Amino acid sequence: MAHVSLDLPDDLVAEARAAGIAIPLVCRSALEEALSGSNPLVQRQVAPAPRDATDDMTRYRLGFRLGERWARHVGSIDELASLASLASSRWQDVALDPDSHSLVDLLVDEGEIDRVDDHTAWLSRSAFSEGLVDAVTAAVTV
Repeated sequence: MAHVSLDLPDDLVAEARAAGIAIPLVCRSALEEALSGSNPLVQRQVAPAPRDATDDMTRYRLGFRLGERWARHVGSIDELASLASLASSRWQDVALDPDSHSLVDLLVDEGEIDRVDDHTAWLSRSAFSEGLVDAVTAAVTV
């Protein structure tokens, strides 16, 4: 069986545990619903078309510049540390709470993700997001 790491807000985990909710079972059930298409609230992501190396480098640089700007002018210490920790892990997707993570507004403003209201914003691993994470990591280690 595969092992998957999932980042959730501390208060959400505490509330679920206090209510006796088995988080792994809920996550598995939600994933099964998403795959079956039985939950209309879950939107499946369409895999992007394959890109060539030049396009990937362009997207990486764009992500790096955006990450530098966000790290220098907007991101909190906790937000920076959270994203920088991704550099040393094998991450695929990161959940960002639009109510508490300043990166969401910048990504929406730049057209990198769609506007999210009451839902979690997802940052998927790509050349762009790797550039962003690398820039944030560089800013934290300076």
